[in-house]
Amino acid sequence: MVVGWIIFCVALTAANWATIGQDVKAHPKAWVALLVACVLMQYPVIWYWVDWLRRRKLAELNEVTKIMNEMDGKSVP
Repeated sequence: MVVGWIIFCVALTAANWATIGQDVKAHPKAWVALLVACVLMQYPVIWYWVDWLRRRKLAELNEVTKIMNEMDGKSVP
């Protein structure tokens, strides 16, 4: 899906470069490189967020398990 999105953006940029190029005064390869860099940076950010969310949810689950064990009268380690 990511590759398809990159190809779509590259095609759209290439098709409209006559208009875009006048404003930004840059070569199309610079924009493609920037697009690829932005997409590649998303993976570490998403991975970090997923790891953080997983740790948070596991902490909540451990807390609920502890409370449930206390309610059942089991000893808490």
